[in-house]
Amino acid sequence: MSLYNEAGRRRTRLTAGFVLAALVLGAVAGFVVGRSSAGDPSAGDVVARLREALAPARSGLELIPTEYSQVRGGAAGESAAVRGALDRIRSGLGAARADLRALDPSGLQELEAAVGQLEAAVGGSEPAADVERLAGEAAAALRRVPGGS
Repeated sequence: MSLYNEAGRRRTRLTAGFVLAALVLGAVAGFVVGRSSAGDPSAGDVVARLREALAPARSGLELIPTEYSQVRGGAAGESAAVRGALDRIRSGLGAARADLRALDPSGLQELEAAVGQLEAAVGGSEPAADVERLAGEAAAALRRVPGGS
């Protein structure tokens, strides 16, 4: 056993330590530069995201008049379809609410009011013609918000 360190072993460890430190610092610097150069989403990106989030609401508003008229006509099992369409509408609005609140708060308020009136009409067993009219009004309000068309 030697009582002294061999110069070659110490130099190898020191070099390996420097290389490891340089790799870690390079990775951190690369991450920081990459994050700082990442741009904000464009308006088109936000509208595309909203369009996708609102797709269930669009389809629910399209289905409600047909499904509801079948329930009012006595078709068995269709009330579940009406509830499903209302759930789709709520889901779509929920997914888009934060973005719409930031981009078009009055449009969001108008859309939520129209959907609320539609839900009240369905819950109150209003005539199918009224539900169809309210679904059309809600669909028009949806088309007016960003990503709603």
